Amino acid sequence: MSILNGLLGRIISSETLVEGVASVESALKLPENEIPLLHGLYGSSFSLLIAAWFSKHNKTALIVTADRESAITLADDLESWLGRDSIVYLPQQEVVAFDRNSPDAELVGAYLDGLHRIMSNEKLLVVTSLYGFRQRIIEPQRLKNSILTIAKDSRYDRDKLCEQLSIIGYSPVSMVTRTGEYARRGGLIDLFPPGENPVRIEFFDDEVLSMRKFNVESQRSLGKIDSIDVLPVSHMILDDDAVANALLRLEDSRDELSHGDIVDLEARFEERIHSAGLEAFMPWFATTATLNNYLPDSTPLFWRDPVQLSQQNNSLDDEIPRMRTARRNYDPLLPQPEKVVASAKDASAGMHHIAVAESWITGDKAGKWLGKTPQPFAAYETKTPGIIGGDTEKLVTELSKFEQTGYQTMLLCDNQGQADRLAELLLETPGNTAATLPVPGQISGGFIWPGAQIACITDHEFFERYHRPARTRFHGTAVVKESGTLKPGEYVVHIDYGV
Repeated sequence: MSILNGLLGRIISSETLVEGVASVESALKLPENEIPLLHGLYGSSFSLLIAAWFSKHNKTALIVTADRESAITLADDLESWLGRDSIVYLPQQEVVAFDRNSPDAELVGAYLDGLHRIMSNEKLLVVTSLYGFRQRIIEPQRLKNSILTIAKDSRYDRDKLCEQLSIIGYSPVSMVTRTGEYARRGGLIDLFPPGENPVRIEFFDDEVLSMRKFNVESQRSLGKIDSIDVLPVSHMILDDDAVANALLRLEDSRDELSHGDIVDLEARFEERIHSAGLEAFMPWFATTATLNNYLPDSTPLFWRDPVQLSQQNNSLDDEIPRMRTARRNYDPLLPQPEKVVASAKDASAGMHHIAVAESWITGDKAGKWLGKTPQPFAAYETKTPGIIGGDTEKLVTELSKFEQTGYQTMLLCDNQGQADRLAELLLETPGNTAATLPVPGQISGGFIWPGAQIACITDHEFFERYHRPARTRFHGTAVVKESGTLKPGEYVVHIDYGV
């Protein structure tokens, strides 16, 4: 359990957040066609409020932010309060619909892994961006049916196994380096499913002798496993039925295309390679779904910052048709935009809406969302600490004031080393009587919450320092591939003999 997780437990048990949590629950009891607004939530106070609400009521909820960065920041904050097991972050793909490039398999794999967790019926807080929410995705049953289970001591036709990996989005390579790749070398198959590490499967004939996770850079084993569920890394499952559906749709459109265009599309569909933006044709291959289809009925949906959401929504509504128009220079026939990206209104149908904002101007037309103006329901009156510049004398003075007035006071640092250094500076500060000591705990922004008597100050804001994200969520892995750059003692994988 993290330090912040423990602090959250004490904050909830002391009932300082009871009123705030009760306001959230009351807002959820309003008719679904209304959009109540919770405002006055600065810094990371919103993540604390939702974490406290989730801890008390244990309900699945979805939080949608305007863009990728704000979604990552919020997911990190929530993980700090609750731990990673309670949070699902669904990453926005790096290309927009109708782009001629296909989305990164690592991002899509992480999204599908998140959907798989949601399907397990756990109670979770789900975080994504507006585009991540609006994009049309694989149907729940189709996702479930496409998962490959590989178990030790079981038998598999290796040719068919590799074929099936290709169908669900994996690319054959000589050596796996990132999510969405597999490599076959003699009796070994390496594959890199969504997650931290790839898996090496050793066969004798068609029988799986052993399976182990390994470090992609050192090639060293990280431990044996008995089975693995291999998730797709594409929303498009290019099996026989899907390709037949796409070809039939193409046949129905012969009057709209030249012979050359038809031949080209037929070849691309039959080739079954997840590349060159084939995802633009996803509705032709199989029925699609939205994220809403994975969530329980009437799931609470928190819209973070209606003004920014409205601006981003308008940008997407302009950009997606433009992308389709540009793509038609290469592919004259494409699905309509709404078949690939749902509107925010359609994607959220039947959900229970709550808008959340820092500041709010009543009657501001810029905040109109889903055709309605959110109605102020609860004002939390938090504020930013404003303790900056690295002045430790000012910091200890403010800490002492908070302590004397009964505030639960948190001084959070990005890591233990920074906490130790700041503790030394405070102890060296003349006249320091504050009892609060810095502890490691990553949140994006501090806040003062008078109503709940909580003060949270972050070292990166105090020192006006760049806040490094809690972890790098998605990254490629650099792997030496040229023999001329190898050095004695480095691990390599031989094409025939393995490590």
